[in-house]
Amino acid sequence: MTKFSLLVNLCLLAQGAGMQTIQVKELVARSADRTEKERLESAAQEHGQERGGVSSLRQHDSSGSDLQPLAAESPRKRVLLLGCSIDRLVASMLCRNVSRIFQQRTFDNMTKQTGRDRECGVGGQRCICHRDDIQVEYVHHPGVGYYGNLSAPYFGKLHGTTEDIIKDAYAATKDQPPDIVVVDSSLWDLANWGSHDKHPALKKRISKWCDHDIPLLLQKVENLFGAEKTVFRTAPFVEKDRKIGRHFIWSKKNIKQMYACLESNIVGGKLFGRFQVIDFHKMFADALELTDNKKAMWMKDGYHTSPMVTKTYADAILALLGSDDRIVDADIDITTRKMAENGIIAPDDFDDEDM
Repeated sequence: MTKFSLLVNLCLLAQGAGMQTIQVKELVARSADRTEKERLESAAQEHGQERGGVSSLRQHDSSGSDLQPLAAESPRKRVLLLGCSIDRLVASMLCRNVSRIFQQRTFDNMTKQTGRDRECGVGGQRCICHRDDIQVEYVHHPGVGYYGNLSAPYFGKLHGTTEDIIKDAYAATKDQPPDIVVVDSSLWDLANWGSHDKHPALKKRISKWCDHDIPLLLQKVENLFGAEKTVFRTAPFVEKDRKIGRHFIWSKKNIKQMYACLESNIVGGKLFGRFQVIDFHKMFADALELTDNKKAMWMKDGYHTSPMVTKTYADAILALLGSDDRIVDADIDITTRKMAENGIIAPDDFDDEDM
């Protein structure tokens, strides 16, 4: 089976031969998006004040005492992560900064969260931290939407559409644009379909996600940031099927179906022939094969990746930015311990032998 291409030394994979690409141009009218981009460029010049509406991007400065060292005033490289809490975790690892990235929260018997503040990155907030001269910015988006048009309904009670969040992210970063924009849409989509349909996604829905929804999402990002900066991140394995109430909202099989469909659309080593890929799914699979302690690959929920495997994702970002820096054991250790201190994981989620 043809593998994804990752332009880093972690995972140099073969180009796919003879594969068919989705004609992204046929899905969205480029002329309309160019007009929208021009409007946003004009609006970006007046973005100094917070704009009205719950989807406006509010900067959360994540410079904290656990950040070592503080960044220079003008970072040489910038990465924007448009995704979910897996991307928020990689941001905290890159910056060695957990308490500010995740906000404070405590656990009561590992089931009920108490004292939880609004999490950085959610609701269109800009969550920013630094690793030396690299700026890392994370913004959450709620997925492609139930109908695959980047609009509601979504999973949960979040405000602001994915399309608006992308536009706001562009307007907020125009004067200091990111070097790469890493995009994910997977678990939130599965949760969305599963919670509304009362069963895990069928193969037909995942095919539509792959053939229409993801090309649409990536084109929206491409039209504003450029194809050369747009990078898609694949979803890692989940440990188990997930159930909310009486219904399962996703299955382990769903993740494999998503990956297989995306893999079939690699052309010339790029997704749809246009976009670089950080193949976290493959990285996770390789790491899973090498460990005897498979449970340590996830947090206790079975779908958030543990710090020790998130390292591979963080290293891929650093490589794409052209940095020789890599995550070291101290980064993994401080991320794990500070997550435990802030109640994000239980103190016994990992012990020293698992590190």
